Amino acid sequence: MADEKLFTINLRREFIKAPTYKKAKKSIKAIREYIQKHMKVENVKIGKHLNDKIWERGSKNPPAKVQVKVLKEKDSVKVELVGFDFEVIKKRKKKVETGKGIGGKLASKVEALRGEPEEEKETKEEKKEKVKADITKAKVQPASAPKAKAEKKSQAGRQTMSA
Repeated sequence: MADEKLFTINLRREFIKAPTYKKAKKSIKAIREYIQKHMKVENVKIGKHLNDKIWERGSKNPPAKVQVKVLKEKDSVKVELVGFDFEVIKKRKKKVETGKGIGGKLASKVEALRGEPEEEKETKEEKKEKVKADITKAKVQPASAPKAKAEKKSQAGRQTMSA
């Protein structure tokens, strides 16, 4: 039960009431109010081409009149310029990149909240195991060895000073 109608909307009547730098914004509001009034629906979606037409000459100089095609579906209305089809906008999933710094930390926390932390937990555990293995493999000098070298140097310095 899609109902389609054509309207010519006089925008000058509305945007003349607004300051010059807000004329395009006022025009968009005027289109919304006009369609709400004539189609008796609260939810109005303005099409891409109509929006581009309003803003193409900047915010200070929108067109005085606009011919629009209106498509009414259940509880919402789509408005588009005459001659253009209504486009269906698909929402894309945002790609979250994990990396260094605060961005990586935030991304990992977001994934943890979404319930996808299993892979990261495994990688963290693996990293811990690798670090432990590296520590055990590395030949670490005992803490007493550097002290002994320092004492020998200080004794050698004392001997040259006394001589």
